[in-house]
Amino acid sequence: VQARRDAFGTDFRRDGDPSYIRPATARLVSINTATGAAQPVVGEQRVIRSPSWSRDGKSLVFVRWTDAGLGEIHIAGRGGGSSRKITASPGHYAEPRFSPDGRRVVTVSQDQTARLWDADTGALRAVLSGHGHTVGRAAFSPDGRRIVTASFDGAARLWDGHSGALLTTLLGHSEGIYEAAFSPDGGRVVTASLDGTGRVWDLQGRVLAVLGGHGDLVRAAAFSADGRRVLTGGGDGAVRLWDGGSYALLQTLRQKGPVSAAAFSPDGQQVAVATLADDGVVRLW
Repeated sequence: VQARRDAFGTDFRRDGDPSYIRPATARLVSINTATGAAQPVVGEQRVIRSPSWSRDGKSLVFVRWTDAGLGEIHIAGRGGGSSRKITASPGHYAEPRFSPDGRRVVTVSQDQTARLWDADTGALRAVLSGHGHTVGRAAFSPDGRRIVTASFDGAARLWDGHSGALLTTLLGHSEGIYEAAFSPDGGRVVTASLDGTGRVWDLQGRVLAVLGGHGDLVRAAAFSADGRRVLTGGGDGAVRLWDGGSYALLQTLRQKGPVSAAAFSPDGQQVAVATLADDGVVRLW
């Protein structure tokens, strides 16, 4: 799968058929992993960033940049066509993600906050404040009851997924955090950090494992759908696969450039990897 420029991220729709790439171009395409066929998803001729599927695979949320360099949050249907804007005015919004029921959207921002939105009305439900630096990632737990945020202040925080109240702060990384994701059962969180490690945490903020060995910062971290494996992807061009119980290293996948994002397929049989290499290729392993 090839983008027109560096690939900034990748993910699979929940049914695995297709994955999508999120390159720095104005067109967003879905890729059928069986045939390699590409189909346009959204037709607006503006820069589109950070698309993410709803759990049912019927809707896509993404950021559309304005001429002023600000972000608007849009939602589009699976069949393509025009999208609808859910934010009343543009802002420094990034990385939108649906709640499992598709009724809420969480976004992050360089203003050190995350925001919780109503996906139907666009109403702002809560501002998640308390980080001391840019918030780069946010994600819902599988049951939608919690949100995890990752910040370049070196902390991840757990919040109530409905009220936005702070629940727990995960402290231990020595540098900023790029990524944070829940395990499939919602009982653990994995983080990826500039300090060159991934970490696995329980919901009380205790460190269960430190996933090391990368020769550079770690940008990507995720659990497989069954929770039996964990991946980390680093600036050293390696994706490392770990046992989800013992956290022993299982395999290393070498890339041609620094890893910018990586994700397991829903059945756990494939890993999609996006890199910052000049070839703009998203690779499936």
